[in-house]
Amino acid sequence: SIYQPAKSVRWFAMTRKCEWCQQEFQPRIGGRKQKFCSSECRKSFEKNLRQWSLDQVVKGKVDF
Repeated sequence: SIYQPAKSVRWFAMTRKCEWCQQEFQPRIGGRKQKFCSSECRKSFEKNLRQWSLDQVVKGKVDF
């Protein structure tokens, strides 16, 4: 391979706060920016977002 990173380079992962539970976690490297510490937090966020959206429709604040 043409590109070979120096062996002395160390990777320091920064911590982030989960957007659902606010717990600090080390995000994965690569891919999309990780927003949640676990799939459970991501699923809880999505479930609550769906419920909030339905409540807004019922209250007449959002129209499809």
